[in-house]
Amino acid sequence: MRYVILSLFVASIFFELIILFMDYYAAFLAISADAVFSLLSPANGLPIAVVAEGKVIGYVSQKGTIYNNISIDVINSVLFFTLAIVTASLSQYRLFLKRILAGIGLLFLQHLLYVIMYGVILVNGMDADSFAILLWFTRGLSIVTPLLVWLFVTLLFRPAN
Repeated sequence: MRYVILSLFVASIFFELIILFMDYYAAFLAISADAVFSLLSPANGLPIAVVAEGKVIGYVSQKGTIYNNISIDVINSVLFFTLAIVTASLSQYRLFLKRILAGIGLLFLQHLLYVIMYGVILVNGMDADSFAILLWFTRGLSIVTPLLVWLFVTLLFRPAN
């Protein structure tokens, strides 16, 4: 029962922190995705600019601007932080920090990949039904990925025997 209460407490704190910093994170994702699109633009002819407007990412192209809300993909990261905190040992804070930093990096790469993928699909066009299916699939994957990242960093950074 103690772990359940601790998990709910930690999850609520990280949920609030993620909501608080979501605008900054969206801006960072937009800048990163814009840099990737700038590098890829000459190779594939996709002149896309990525901008953040609050918690929403905007994809600016010759066809106009299309917006996508990233908060659902990012908020699922609360699961990773909750698992990392609840399973942490206070005596091994360096190991905990390695796990947190590695997890943040991996989750950022996932979010960046989604922002880039959504941008390419939205700008190139996709029928609404196919995009809805893809969106539901990636939303489901967003729920599973934090768990997989937690398992990966836990196995990668194990206590020395």
